[in-house]
Amino acid sequence: MNSLDSSSKISKRRNFFLIIAILFSLLTFAFSFRVDSVQWLWAGAPVVAGICVLIALVGWVGWLFNLLRKTN
Repeated sequence: MNSLDSSSKISKRRNFFLIIAILFSLLTFAFSFRVDSVQWLWAGAPVVAGICVLIALVGWVGWLFNLLRKTN
């Protein structure tokens, strides 16, 4: 039973990191559409875009770490 609990925790943690990684990766490349132009959502706030990239990287590294941890 302990092995099942451990596997379940790893799976939940891996899914959490995957959701965070995908969400912030897509948020980094968000655009706003206007009648006459397409504009990058973070054009006026590059710091926010940088924070999104960092959070996405943490999510991808966490997901990869948990994926490798489960297979080994």
